[in-house]
Amino acid sequence: MTKQVKTRKQIPANFQTIGLDFLISLIALVLAILTGGIIIWLFGNDPIASYRALIQGAFGTPMAFTQSVTKSVPLLLTGLAVALAYKCTVFNIGVEGQLLLGAIAAGIAGTLFPMPGILNIPFVLGISMLAGMVWAFFPALLKQKANVNVVISTIMFNYVGQSLVQYLILGPFKAEGAASATNPIQDTALLPKLLPSPYVLNFGVVIALAAAVAVYFLLNRTSLGYEMCAVGLNKDASYTNGINVERNMFLALLMSGALAGLAGGI
Repeated sequence: MTKQVKTRKQIPANFQTIGLDFLISLIALVLAILTGGIIIWLFGNDPIASYRALIQGAFGTPMAFTQSVTKSVPLLLTGLAVALAYKCTVFNIGVEGQLLLGAIAAGIAGTLFPMPGILNIPFVLGISMLAGMVWAFFPALLKQKANVNVVISTIMFNYVGQSLVQYLILGPFKAEGAASATNPIQDTALLPKLLPSPYVLNFGVVIALAAAVAVYFLLNRTSLGYEMCAVGLNKDASYTNGINVERNMFLALLMSGALAGLAGGI
């Protein structure tokens, strides 16, 4: 009995938390697969054959695998954006609009500002992050100055962002002869490929993974991250201990917007 207690105490609390989070995610995944299978079966189709085709289409060939990894990059970054804001109890539902603004900003910057590749790629991605941050700034300001609900304002800014991007690609930045597109960005602004053609995997995957590591470091190894997590756990206790709650929520939303804009830029 004593040995069992000692063994349990030797397990770090953070590993227990990670294990519990993994178990919850695994249960959610299994339930989602079962629910999807039941729905497929109710429509008169074979769930096993459907899931087999899904896996084959996503990972069945090297080409399909690289396409799936490439398409996962914006999902990873936007998920990271939502998670970062949520750590500070800010529900950023506007990552779609921030991604779109980051994408159009990258398209414009990559067309209008010629420079060497070693400078062009960081410049274009920096502009995309700035655009996403600007699009998150307005809901953050509305929350801080007028206590406007962030969920409502970020959702509304999604629609405004969609309309703005549509106007730009059909109006002032429309490529000549194109139905709805900007001019192609310069070759020096293109992300380098990690694999030769016909594979589509590019350096965006590396950037996304680096962003995940950076967010982990921010939240777990910096005073700013500590304050954000503290606000997320208990606003009142954070305020009592001298933490600027409004400032941290404001910054969390801005950084979340920057990550979403980066997803659009990539």
